[in-house]
Amino acid sequence: MGRVIRELRPTQRDPGRVTVRVGWPAAEGRRASKGRVVATLPVERAQELRLEPDLAWTAALAEAVTRAAGHDRAFRSACNRIGSRAMSRGMLADRLRRAGHEPEAVGSALDRVGRLGLLDDAAFARALVRETLRAKPAGERLLRQKLMEKRVPRGVADAVLAEHRDDRKQRAEAGEDVDAEAIAFAVKKASTPSMQRLDPQARRRRLQGQLARRGFGFGVIDRALREALHPTGDG
Repeated sequence: MGRVIRELRPTQRDPGRVTVRVGWPAAEGRRASKGRVVATLPVERAQELRLEPDLAWTAALAEAVTRAAGHDRAFRSACNRIGSRAMSRGMLADRLRRAGHEPEAVGSALDRVGRLGLLDDAAFARALVRETLRAKPAGERLLRQKLMEKRVPRGVADAVLAEHRDDRKQRAEAGEDVDAEAIAFAVKKASTPSMQRLDPQARRRRLQGQLARRGFGFGVIDRALREALHPTGDG
């Protein structure tokens, strides 16, 4: 007779999870072995697999339990990571893969986390845009770059940036100067001692480069340069 499931025991930390212990059953001239714990699973998953004491530990059952345990570990890891900081689905997938979880388990974990409402790429992208703009003025090119770096899907990034453009348009139509923060950024940069030591053309080039790295378009950069450098007579 081969090995069997010796025991399903609730864990001390979480009674909703059980350890699966496998060992040798009693036989003539041999006492039953204590065996060893081969997996820890949610109670409902153990029930789905119809695990119970004295069930024969076949190769097929071992494979099914190992697979279920891998999926469970990936899901728990995903919940821990998403609970500590917001991230996109792509970011979470990268971290789970780097942690050594199998691709199938990663996919399953992402789907389960998504069904729980803990993964929302659009909400994450909107928050990232707000956070970036709150820190410093930024143009659309830089916003897109940051969204791509955070593994936001291109389609989601396009939609969120379209919302951002629509918001700017509505604010502009209401009479707001939507470029005011970019101009203030340029004025502040132009007034630093290191900038003031440069000749006018070098100052213009450096300021233009700083604005471009913040992702601003040519129209905004041109206006910001004129207003930032005008007091020095370079506009």
